[in-house]
Amino acid sequence: MLRIIINESIELRALEMADNTDIWSAINNNRLFLRKWLPFINYMHSSNDVKRFINLLLQNKRSNGDEIFVIHYNHQFAGMIGFKETDSYNQKSEIGYWLTEEMQGKGIILQATKKLTEFAFRNMELNRIQIKCATKNYKSKAIPEKLGFKFEGTEREAEKLGSKFHDLDVYSYLKKEWKEQLIAK
Repeated sequence: MLRIIINESIELRALEMADNTDIWSAINNNRLFLRKWLPFINYMHSSNDVKRFINLLLQNKRSNGDEIFVIHYNHQFAGMIGFKETDSYNQKSEIGYWLTEEMQGKGIILQATKKLTEFAFRNMELNRIQIKCATKNYKSKAIPEKLGFKFEGTEREAEKLGSKFHDLDVYSYLKKEWKEQLIAK
């Protein structure tokens, strides 16, 4: 099982079906908080829905190499992060993430995204990582901005949340930019 230790408090572990209980509990206990920016929350009505969701994510891993991780903070489930829509031929992927409300503001996602970006360039042979955030989700947008991702533009009405469409801001980071940053240190 793939594990990435970020520091003494934060660990990423490859998603497995046994994570169903933690994910269901997190979604169920944080539903109002999470549904503001995550469309899939509205489709999670039971632990069986979460099992189907995990199964879909694991199928995507097998078919296109998406790596999905659960995040643990001080040995407690905190959320999820991973790659989606990985395109091996064009060597690119998108990082998506979410945290429970109580885990916000601890730098967890910032550190996890930094580590996954490094993992993508070192281990997955990717050339491009992108992150998409709802235009008004300022906390989420702060992650790629702090990590030096470049703002590319806005996908208009690209994601449906409830009955409304929201714009998504697109950020990207290239392997050559990452290498330049390593040299500059």
